[in-house]
Amino acid sequence: MGLDVLVEEDFIKAHVVGGQHGFAALSVNTPLDRTDAAALLPDGRLHLALTRDTHERLGLVGAHSATTPNGYRVTLDLVSRKFNGTNPFYHKVRDALRERAAPLDLLCVTTRRRQRDRPAVHEWLGAQACAFTALGDGALSAATELPVAAAPCVLAAHRWQGLLASDSVERMIGACRRLLAARACPWAAVSVWGFEDAPVSWGGAEHGRSALGGGENDYHVLLLLGEQYALFVAAGAADGFTKF
Repeated sequence: MGLDVLVEEDFIKAHVVGGQHGFAALSVNTPLDRTDAAALLPDGRLHLALTRDTHERLGLVGAHSATTPNGYRVTLDLVSRKFNGTNPFYHKVRDALRERAAPLDLLCVTTRRRQRDRPAVHEWLGAQACAFTALGDGALSAATELPVAAAPCVLAAHRWQGLLASDSVERMIGACRRLLAARACPWAAVSVWGFEDAPVSWGGAEHGRSALGGGENDYHVLLLLGEQYALFVAAGAADGFTKF
């Protein structure tokens, strides 16, 4: 298959941006030390591992490989605004791959994308962490399509306060994983709230506060059946972490 097929505007709209399935492709029989290779990930990024000759022939901006002598790596973000029929960059890439790149054998797969109302999930988890139960369990399932138990059940919430070590949070997440593996519950969540006046945020960034307050700094790990996870991170507008 020619690599230009993967960057065709119609293909991108159908399988990368607008499709209901996450598309992935990986070249086969392409040794990294001797030939070109390619991988398209479900996030829409096309990764090319190119020999020096191919890199020069294509004329695409890339970086030297850190592991393959005379190799280059090129990454193309197919969901960026550059990849549309009105942008000269799009035509440059498509024409280069069509006219100057050798076809590759590709393995392709699609994965179903589960559409959930992420803001609603985050809001509901935050309400539970604050012991605000007016939304009710039904609001979560109706808004987010999260799995529910076959029979009526009770939401169990356990809370700890104070300065918690990271391994304590890891143990809580591990306990939730074991409950899910045993099918003792349809989902579980661990919510961690930071101190609003802490001087440091994630990654050593400054944890600032605006004139309106906004010292929020928290995250929620949502665990689902089948080893599926979602991470929600929230930080105030003045938090240095938001600049990363």
